[in-house]
Amino acid sequence: MITFFLVFSGFQPNDRKARRLHKEKETFELIESGRFRFTASSAKSSLGNFNNLGATYDLVFDSLKLKAYLPYFGRAYSVPYGGSDGVKFDITAEKIETVWNEKKRIYTISAEVADNKDSYLIYLTTGLSGYADLRITFRNRQPISYYGIIGKINEVKWKKTSETDLFLCIPKCQPLGKHLYMLIIYLRHNPGHLRQNPF
Repeated sequence: MITFFLVFSGFQPNDRKARRLHKEKETFELIESGRFRFTASSAKSSLGNFNNLGATYDLVFDSLKLKAYLPYFGRAYSVPYGGSDGVKFDITAEKIETVWNEKKRIYTISAEVADNKDSYLIYLTTGLSGYADLRITFRNRQPISYYGIIGKINEVKWKKTSETDLFLCIPKCQPLGKHLYMLIIYLRHNPGHLRQNPF
């Protein structure tokens, strides 16, 4: 009965293994390249568990460059001028240590960086499945942990378009044509604003 179901459902016994191996190979290559993105799906702190964070919160590893865009739930020992805006920084680390544990089959990635707001001790563990745990310890705040997944860095690529091409589009988009053109020009020079600011 099980064999009958597998055959007629279009499921091949090796499909799951092939997908798993493909995912492990992809995660391995991302970690070894030093260029990957950790996307947080949940967080845990002294205030409790916070689930379903959405797909906009991440920590990007780009060689020695670390860019964080994460929410923060916890108590601060001191608050910088203007208040806290989550875990948000763009810093180049002096060193990022990556260690593979063959017995546990997990990577441990650690780095310590600081800016004028705080210091950040970053500790990321991930298996080849891509599921990962991230813990950040601060100088001025209580630590926080995140759970999420490893993936590729999202790169925004702009298609080169002349102003003439854009203006030809405007008559078709009236009465929003002028505003549309201004928005396109603005976003071309400020691609970071394509992201939703959660703070």
